[in-house]
Amino acid sequence: MKHILYSGRKKDCLNIWDDYICYVRGDWSFKTVIDKSAVNEHTVTALPDIKAVVTSIEDGEEYKHNITIEKLSVSPFGGQITLSEQSNEIFRDFVLRDDEMNYYMVLNESFTVSGSDDISRNSFEFIAPKIPEELKELELVPVLKYETSSEKIVMLEEDMTSADIKLSKIGGYRVERMDIDSNEIKIILNPYGAILQYRSIINGAFGFVDKEGCKDINKYITIKEVRYDKTNGNAVITGSWNESDADKILKQIGGFWYVNMPDMELNEKEVIKVRLK
Repeated sequence: MKHILYSGRKKDCLNIWDDYICYVRGDWSFKTVIDKSAVNEHTVTALPDIKAVVTSIEDGEEYKHNITIEKLSVSPFGGQITLSEQSNEIFRDFVLRDDEMNYYMVLNESFTVSGSDDISRNSFEFIAPKIPEELKELELVPVLKYETSSEKIVMLEEDMTSADIKLSKIGGYRVERMDIDSNEIKIILNPYGAILQYRSIINGAFGFVDKEGCKDINKYITIKEVRYDKTNGNAVITGSWNESDADKILKQIGGFWYVNMPDMELNEKEVIKVRLK
């Protein structure tokens, strides 16, 4: 069984020990020092302890959340914001933006810790700017997501970068690149505006149409992965198919279908400003 211990501050010590290495039993252990000083030098952290009441909408019902913004950190490896509230429900309907109206994608895979005080602390990762030191302030902007939704289709024109996957009136994606080979397709989507990641193109909310706008082509295509490139925020979608089906697909992909939420809106009345400097 492999054991890893990570400790320290500016210079962290990483200890790894195991019973087997290359099928040889023994008391194997390795110790190495990780120098974080260069990263720490370019990390911006705030402990604002800001308390606020924010609103979310679920199944048409409004809910109030008493949240505390405990920590906001931005480093060359990305950003993290920690929210806490005395509830088991995670407030996650928010986006982050800076004072120049640039939005940063909040990734919804939160890390939750519940303490003995019945307070849940939720740490969300977000796509951060390349130069953290330039950030002076970030705003947490709640998003009201009304439950009306519909499927939309966007066809690819000769200039595919003009294709607008408009998820709502506050944000969406534009096609940056699409690569196709004999049995795989990779699509790079560049986000714009405000996007709730868990209400975007994941969990079966995105697929393909043929040149006639028909969805039948999806029975041949498997979406293998939807991920975000943390260096630039682009969404990367990878699909594949059996080589025997290539002739049904390669020249037939004409566009995409996706789920549109037209009534999603920014709750500007409840914006929370967090100073970083």
